[in-house]
Parts: sequence; structure tokens; C-alpha cells
Amino acid sequence: MERITSRTNPLLGHIKKLLKDRSCRRESGEFVCDGVKLLEEALRWGAEITTLVCSEGLELPALPKTGRLVQVPAGVMASLSPMKAPRGCCSPASCPI
Repeated sequence: MERITSRTNPLLGHIKKLLKDRSCRRESGEFVCDGVKLLEEALRWGAEITTLVCSEGLELPALPKTGRLVQVPAGVMASLSPMKAPRGCCSPASCPI
């Protein structure tokens, strides 16, 4: 598992852009699952999980072997998530449709 501690990391910048910019989501064909429940739904419906960014110590559902798995400290997750109380993971995924 990869570990990122910098809030200025390009991957985290990409995720922030996906969260804020609809045209970026459409151009890239990606969306962001914020939280384990949305991640489980994306997996259930066959979305390709390209990257999973999670907080330390978070219990994750069974994940496919493809994709990038990144762990971040709680403070970095708080800066990434649009929620006041981050749910522990953010995951860009490609839409199968």
C-alpha cells in the first residue's frame, strides 16, 4: 500500500478537482465515491476502481486487484473530503456506461 502525507500531492489535487468540477468528471469519465458505502455500491454496479485513498486503520470491503491503493493521515483525508466528518475513503472510479 502506498502512503501519501502531502496535501499538495498531484493525485489528491486530481481528486479535489473531480469533486468540484463536473466538466472534469465528464472529460475524464471518472467520479468520486466518498465513503465506504458509496465504494461498495460502485463495486456492486461494476465500476472500475482506479484509485482508493483511505484513512489509516479503515476496514475496507473486498477490492479487485487492479487499481492504486493509497493510505493518508486523517488530516489529509479531512482536507480531501467535502464532508465535515470524512467517511474514511475517497475513490475515483470509471463509469462502466
